[in-house]
Amino acid sequence: MQAAPNLGMLDWLSFVASFLLVLALLGATIYFLRRARRVGGRSGHAPQLDVYESMSLGPRQRLLMIKAKDRELLIAMSPDRVETLASWSAEELRELAAIAATQPQPAKPAGGLRNMLAQAARGKASQGRTA
Repeated sequence: MQAAPNLGMLDWLSFVASFLLVLALLGATIYFLRRARRVGGRSGHAPQLDVYESMSLGPRQRLLMIKAKDRELLIAMSPDRVETLASWSAEELRELAAIAATQPQPAKPAGGLRNMLAQAARGKASQGRTA
């Protein structure tokens, strides 16, 4: 039987340096992959797809507002289905915003929703007495 080879100090330093080099390369790879994903896979180009609004409708259902190039889409998502509910071009959105800006805003009820409901209930009660 032969004795195990004796590792010298230079062998250990070589092992540690090689290990640190592998860790550094792994870290650099992860950094560049994350950076490439953030850019959208195209260096120097803006992302073509942007989810800028999301609303949960339930545990596994969502509404998404997505901008894709010059279109904006309202999408409903569930585990078994994805459906486009509406789609607008940038020009249509500008026209709708201009129309909405010129429309008068409805007056808010004095005292809020609670007073409005109380008044409606009193109105129904008085109609029931007169009938």
